[in-house]
Amino acid sequence: MKQPTIADVAKIAGVSKTTMSRFLNQDYDHMSQKTKEKITQVVKELNYHPNRHAQSLKSKVTREIGVQIADISNTYASELLKGIGNILRDNNYQMLITDSANSLELERQQLESLIRQQVDGIILQPVSRNASDYQFIKDANIPLVLVDRQVNQLLWPTVTSDNYKITKELGRLMVERKYQRVITITNPVHETSTRELRYQAIKEVSSANQLIDELVELTPNLDLKDYLRNSLATSKLKTVLFTTNSMVLSQVLATLMELKIKFPQDIGICSYDGWNWTQLIGNGITTIDQDPIKIGSTSAQIIIDALNDPDSYPDLKKHIITAHLITKDSL
Repeated sequence: MKQPTIADVAKIAGVSKTTMSRFLNQDYDHMSQKTKEKITQVVKELNYHPNRHAQSLKSKVTREIGVQIADISNTYASELLKGIGNILRDNNYQMLITDSANSLELERQQLESLIRQQVDGIILQPVSRNASDYQFIKDANIPLVLVDRQVNQLLWPTVTSDNYKITKELGRLMVERKYQRVITITNPVHETSTRELRYQAIKEVSSANQLIDELVELTPNLDLKDYLRNSLATSKLKTVLFTTNSMVLSQVLATLMELKIKFPQDIGICSYDGWNWTQLIGNGITTIDQDPIKIGSTSAQIIIDALNDPDSYPDLKKHIITAHLITKDSL
């Protein structure tokens, strides 16, 4: 016979899953004695035993969710936090926000601090690609949701933008516009799954359509100005620049302006993740518009559902949020 779930017990007891979760957490502050006795009776009748995660929940919830951001200076982060905050606020939870500045060591310290503060759950934009670097959160039996970036094993619910499919669509637009060479400019690709998927899409479209594909990774040793000047001066091919996020795009635009290179007259340009300001440059820049607010709200709802119904966690899914291609005159 199938073991009853928290939802089954809540339904028979005539209470919500939130009330049932509070009962399991021994949070009786706003629970009548009658409700408490009714749930106790149903639990006994059904011989209900919470799963290992539910059993390990601490006796007193803090109603605080830790949110670990990889780089809070990025515009993406503020939109992500807005989406998370909207859902947590509606459910009477607060955020504890930390910024790892893309440092794995700092990230570990901050996550351990959140665990010591007994947060009820963690939403993480991971710095590392290795799932093993986050095993300690799993060992602490704290619900975890990954946002924006993936790790190499699907051990936790993960919410990301559509990085691969929509970038392929942009690649096909380059082909339609008769470009012969595409230069992808990005921070080091191997560091995050988002960059890797975006570049993979461009590389595959280039290979399938005989476009020359060049990868330029921004490192301290690279002089972007010299690279673009020399690269464009030595090639007669119709060329398009693709940047993997808006921060790289702003750097590239500043360099093109300094070199007096015009788009789309001298070169095409497009980007993943451009924000509203890109539509104010010339006649606008072709960008992929992702939805970090929805990514944030989706991740927060997963955490809330896990806390209300521990039997449902972890639901090991990749939740891919749709992104949209905004076509302008820069291509």
